[in-house]
Amino acid sequence: MFTRRKRGRIASWLVSGALAVTAVVGSLAPLAAAPVYAAPSMEDPPPPADDAGLREAAVKQAYQRLQGVEARTQGAIDKARTGADRVENLIDQAKARGRDTSALEAALASFRASMNSAQAKHDQGAAILARHAGFDDQGEVTDIQEAWGTVKGAGKEFRDAGKTMASALRALHAAIRDWRKANRDAMPEEPDWPTERE
Repeated sequence: MFTRRKRGRIASWLVSGALAVTAVVGSLAPLAAAPVYAAPSMEDPPPPADDAGLREAAVKQAYQRLQGVEARTQGAIDKARTGADRVENLIDQAKARGRDTSALEAALASFRASMNSAQAKHDQGAAILARHAGFDDQGEVTDIQEAWGTVKGAGKEFRDAGKTMASALRALHAAIRDWRKANRDAMPEEPDWPTERE
């Protein structure tokens, strides 16, 4: 039988993954809610033409933030995929002991499909940033309307990727929790539990 600490390691890994996704999604929140002078809203048009300098600064700042968001989103997707491989290892250990893991296997397949969807959304956002319409190679605004479209389009893709990841992590966590409740004695004696540090 496991100690409480050993049983909680998979939950810790999933929580750390959820926190990484929350950080990615949360980093987009200032872009959507901050005042015009801090960062532009993704839903509204850019500030009026009489604030041209402020408008360009806000769009440039949003563009720079999105470059960081791109890297964090990819990091979260990579971490989630590594965790999925570890969950698969745990499923294999349980199957080797004759336990029914069909519910876990279905949840893991759904999780991986969601990660593929999140990766596709991330890649679309990265492609929008790479084209950098409205910006020059140094990130300076050359055309405010095109730059706004770049910021708005990339931000939406990264936000959608983060939401997809968060939803998938919650569903996988719930499936593991339910399986553990139903199979308290089914857990292997020496699991290869992922930890937060790994």
